[in-house]
Amino acid sequence: IQWRPYRLTAAILHFGDSPLSGHYRAAILRGSSDEMLGSFHLTDDGRSAEYSEQLHTLCTKCYLLILVSRDRLRQLRDEGAH
Repeated sequence: IQWRPYRLTAAILHFGDSPLSGHYRAAILRGSSDEMLGSFHLTDDGRSAEYSEQLHTLCTKCYLLILVSRDRLRQLRDEGAH
């Protein structure tokens, strides 16, 4: 087993009493690949994404976390620089 550092890049949040009812939103994280958590944009149906720095207060609503390895993030950043 090889240890690989990952970075949280997005989260799917659920607001409601059960997974079968309620509302889902996405938090898309921004910031350098070296930061553990950067700022993020919170999406919602039919509205522009809202800027926020309060993901930690929404963590109890997280349904799914999307992680990307830091090596892959560096590779994507380097490819974009060309």
